[in-house]
Amino acid sequence: MTDALLNHYALDVEYRSRSKDEHKTFTLHPLGIVARHSVFYLLATVNDYEDVRQFALHRIVSIKASEQPYRSKADFCVDQYISTGPSAIRWTSSSCN
Repeated sequence: MTDALLNHYALDVEYRSRSKDEHKTFTLHPLGIVARHSVFYLLATVNDYEDVRQFALHRIVSIKASEQPYRSKADFCVDQYISTGPSAIRWTSSSCN
């Protein structure tokens, strides 16, 4: 996962749903990793959508490099995402370059 973040490639992920005992498969385009309390989350766009979503790392069942091309978000900044996110979300952060 960190290699995908550093080297900009997409990931095929099997993810366990929070509310149901089912697995879903996504192609994720990683943008950052953040922590909330003691839980780490991958920030990523999903499949062909542009909105950024959070994926709890402990719910990832399997992960591998995707054959799909990586879609970057040049204007994405983790700090800005955190500060403008839903009020219920309080993340730890680092500054943007």
